[in-house]
This record gives sequence, structure tokens and C-alpha cells, in this order.
Amino acid sequence: MPGRDASLKDAAPDRKKPSADSQAKTNPPIETLEQFLAYAYSRQGKRIALKPKVEEAIALGPQLSDEARSRLMALAKGDVLLAVPCQLLLTVREIRGHPKLRDEILSFVRSVLEAHLTFIAPVLSNPLNSPESESALAHLVEADLAREEALKPRELIELRANAAYCVGLWFVEKRSWSPEQLSQFLYAKFWKRQIPESEDGAHRFRALTEIRDLAGLGLACSAFEKQADQQERVAKTANLARDSALERVTTLEASVEQLRQRLAERDQQLAELDQTLSLERERHAHTRAHLRDDIEQLRTRVVRRLKAETHLLTEGLQALRRDPPKVHVMDDHAERALGALQRELKELESED
Repeated sequence: MPGRDASLKDAAPDRKKPSADSQAKTNPPIETLEQFLAYAYSRQGKRIALKPKVEEAIALGPQLSDEARSRLMALAKGDVLLAVPCQLLLTVREIRGHPKLRDEILSFVRSVLEAHLTFIAPVLSNPLNSPESESALAHLVEADLAREEALKPRELIELRANAAYCVGLWFVEKRSWSPEQLSQFLYAKFWKRQIPESEDGAHRFRALTEIRDLAGLGLACSAFEKQADQQERVAKTANLARDSALERVTTLEASVEQLRQRLAERDQQLAELDQTLSLERERHAHTRAHLRDDIEQLRTRVVRRLKAETHLLTEGLQALRRDPPKVHVMDDHAERALGALQRELKELESED
């Protein structure tokens, strides 16, 4: 994690480490949380460690009072590059079994971040993809973060980096982010913007070969490699699903074509049946018309025949009623009527 002395060019030359006795005399024992936080600021962004005994002592001690918090905030004001909060957030990850101590340090770090970067509060409180968080993160990487202090360009870059690292570590703690998620966040919100805009190969090669934090670089590359492998697996799965879907589409298209052919055949059959039915209806209409004419002719003929023979029988009956009766007239008319009726009956039988 970069601090003010993260760059090798700006780093002070190595000095001989003091002995354990001299350290004990120089650094008083840490017994309270205020002392530990003050010690962290005395390190000016260098790595800090919380030994188990010190952790136990601090956890059993009282929480930060308002006076202690004010004194620590005064120290934090001097850390214009936000180098110390990064180290504190990393230390929080190492605390085990003391949730109150973790919460107290996180509360202090949040106060420091919100005091130093007044726009950062929405990022710490809202989902990362919310409009408030996106606006604050855009301000973090684009706006002029310096307020009263005049920062050099390299210091401004370091401040942006530390602020981005603090936000990322905050999400690691509060949202249980994995190293891969942290790498993706830092790349999207900060690292990508530091890529040299120049297309000069020498400039890009220099940027690549001047990397010194190999462990961090390895972790980031490993995270991206895992992400690439995961995306490759997702792509393969998607390709298999696509091929399966295309195969199903081909099968469905063949089925649709078969159904279309069957429907076309059915339509043709229906058209033929409609034509046949139309012809049958027309033929039936003609037949009914002819039958109606035949029946009318038959009825007319039978009625005429019955009237004629009825007239003969009536005359014969009148002849029988005369005095004396004329039987021969009745015989003649009856024979004529009977003959005519028999002929009509034969005609009707022959027409069947």
C-alpha cells in the first residue's frame, strides 16, 4: 500500500535498525487505543503491527473519549496524503476475537476519511453502484482533492491512490470483498486511469519495468487471471448453450417446415373438398328443381285423371238413380273409369 515514501526514488536510504533495548526506551509501551493510533500516525504511513498482548490490552481498555478523539483528529489532519488510514484498515483485518475494538478503529477511520474528503460519506454508506456512490467516486479520481495544502502532482496521485485504497479496504471489511473484488474495484476506479496515454512503446516499457511492489502486482495479475478464466468458462458455457439453442432452433425450424407442408396439404384438401361440396350443392339444387317439376307434373296429371274419372263415376251413379235405372250406363262409365285408373297406376309403378 503506497504511502508518502512508497516510491523508491523518494525513499530514504536504509539505516541500521536500533536494538530491542533502544526501541523499548524510545517507544513507551502501548496500553490504550489512543496510544496505538498515535503510534500509527508516528509511523507516517509505514506498516504497523498489533501484537497479541497489545491487542488484548487495548481491547480490555476503555473506548476513545471525546478528548482523545479530538487529539487524534489533530494528528490525522497532518496526514494530508491519507497514508495512515490504509495501514489502520489493514490492521483491522488482523484483529480476531475483539469486534468492539475493530468497530472503534473503523469508526475513527471513517471520521478521518469524512473529515479529509467531505464528499466520501455517500460511498461509505450506500451501495457501490448507487448514483451517490458513483458521483463521489468520480469526484475522488477527477476533482482537485487539495484544499488548504498545495500538493505536488506526485503527491496528488498518491493521495488519490490512498483514498481509493481506503475505500476499497472499507468495502473489504464492511462487505466481505475478496482480493479479486478489490483488484477489480481498484483497476476500474484508479489503476486504469493511471495508464500512460502515450502510445510510445519505450514509455510503456519503462512504466512496466519500474514496478517494485511485486507482491501486490502478482496478486492483481492473479485476480485478473482468475477473472479471465472465469469469463472464459462463462463464455464456453454460453457457447455450449448457444450451440444447443441453435440446434434446437434448427430442429424447430425443420418441424415448422414439416407443419407448413402438412398445413399446405390440408389447405389443398380443404380447397378440393370445398369445390366438391360446391359442385354437390349445385347438383343437388338442380336435382331438387327437377324433382319439384316432376312432382308438379305428376300431381297435375293425377289430379286431372282423378277429376275425369270422378266425373264418369258421378254420371254413372246418376244413371243408376233414374227410374228405371240405366245400369248399362253405369257399367260403361265404371269400366272406363276403372281402366283409366289402372293405366295411371301402371304408369306410377313404372316411374318408380
